[in-house]
Amino acid sequence: MTSITMFGIENPLRPGVRAAVRDCRSAGIVIRMVTGDNLPTARAVAQECGNAHGGF
Repeated sequence: MTSITMFGIENPLRPGVRAAVRDCRSAGIVIRMVTGDNLPTARAVAQECGNAHGGF
């Protein structure tokens, strides 16, 4: 018997992250995300928290 398995794990954003990013950006603070994830994953996380604006 051979089993080939693939799965993914998503860490949901903490409550309040989207609002905090929005508040910081509206106050003129530039948000930079530093991550060890690959580029597609980093883009997805930035988009989910409201910090994706084409700066990749």
